[in-house]
Amino acid sequence: MTTDDLWATSTVPAPATPRQAYEDARDAAGFGAAARARYIANAADPEYTECEWDNNVVPAAEAAGLIPEPPPYEPTVEEQVREWCHRAACRQFDAAHGDPAPWDLTQQDVDAIRADTERLVVERGEELAAFLQANPRTGEEPVGAYDDRVFALLADSDRR
Repeated sequence: MTTDDLWATSTVPAPATPRQAYEDARDAAGFGAAARARYIANAADPEYTECEWDNNVVPAAEAAGLIPEPPPYEPTVEEQVREWCHRAACRQFDAAHGDPAPWDLTQQDVDAIRADTERLVVERGEELAAFLQANPRTGEEPVGAYDDRVFALLADSDRR
């Protein structure tokens, strides 16, 4: 196939996400998932050895420069949608109940917030996901203004 062939399939791999690039670097340096499994399998106390690998071996390899430090955690769109819906449900509950302290909430209150969160995810989740993908938080807009835009999107239809 030539590069002029429009139907040719690409042999170039898709660019890796920061997390995939980190995992690939760990594998290449001998600190990947397979090495971890071997290390734990050969131990007398697998539970202790698992903690030792995660809390001592890998950080020591990072400090020595053998592997890069892990990239910062980036939540998925689904996780962001659930978090924003939960925050909106909490705000609505606080507004309706005089902003109670978290330790004053009963199990019934917690269940009501959880139910409102699920309702918002079902009713507005797709719309919110599209908004979050089209308008990622960049730092150019003040945090409060971005939050207000998201909460306005999640506001109940009778309040609009």
